[in-house]
Amino acid sequence: MPLSRALGIILPMENRRLLTNKEVQAYLQISYQTLWRLMKNDSFPYIKLPRRLLFDLAAVDRWLDERAVPALIPPPCARRPSSRRGPDQVKRKKPRGRRKGPGPKA
Repeated sequence: MPLSRALGIILPMENRRLLTNKEVQAYLQISYQTLWRLMKNDSFPYIKLPRRLLFDLAAVDRWLDERAVPALIPPPCARRPSSRRGPDQVKRKKPRGRRKGPGPKA
């Protein structure tokens, strides 16, 4: 039994759910290149160990929550009127091509 459990101490590592890069790619539905780009450019949270990269699921979820964009749905009274036309306002299409009927008289 680990000493921390014997003493009744819960270390943060015991509560963490660590993911590999393939698991994070599947979780976020992104490619390998996108994951690396996020790590290098966007301060994506990861844990670097010798010959291994791990990702804390809670940190990844916090990272996503920080970047969430709220939905911009206008209230019902502020919506613009629909651009659909009523049955009396239907725009008639012009016929295309040659006119049918008797041709010019010679």
